[in-house]
Amino acid sequence: MYVRKSTKPRVVKIQSGEILTIAYLPKAGLSRWTAARKSTVIRAVMFGLISTDVAIGRYELTHDEFQEWLRSYVDYGRNGLKVTHKKPYTTMGCFS
Repeated sequence: MYVRKSTKPRVVKIQSGEILTIAYLPKAGLSRWTAARKSTVIRAVMFGLISTDVAIGRYELTHDEFQEWLRSYVDYGRNGLKVTHKKPYTTMGCFS
């Protein structure tokens, strides 16, 4: 088996003792993000497995969106990444 040389680490060990590799990252082109998938990407960037630019490009994120994930993860952990989309509710006239 041929292994391509890389300057980046192939495996990183997280503080909890957990091992993270490229194989554990979510597939590119996801349309539904869970808190677990978001935290995997955030931890991969934080521990140097992939760069921020690679994560943004691979998962088609905006820089602001990724920074918001990072801020939420740092402040609240995985629970901070559990976000639901807020729908604007309009008055239909039946509850007035």
